[in-house]
Amino acid sequence: MSKKNFEKLSKAQQDAIIKAGKDAEAYYEAKAPAIDDESIKAFKDHQVEVVTLNDAQFKTWLDLAKKTSYAQYAKDVPNGQKLLDEALAVQ
Repeated sequence: MSKKNFEKLSKAQQDAIIKAGKDAEAYYEAKAPAIDDESIKAFKDHQVEVVTLNDAQFKTWLDLAKKTSYAQYAKDVPNGQKLLDEALAVQ
């Protein structure tokens, strides 16, 4: 929903939308581990090695990606750096 349309709603409607969003987020966050496990199983069933990174390993990987593939993506894709920045801003 656009901010413009959201702001046209009454306070009660805005509150209902926000609550529904928070409820949906909680629901899907609770489902995420099972979906992750299903995805990992599918890869392993096809003899793909799956590696889980700890925080330090992920940071090392991310630093390398920023210098290599992300840099190439930013160069090759229109608005690529903006897209990368937006994706990396998600926590």
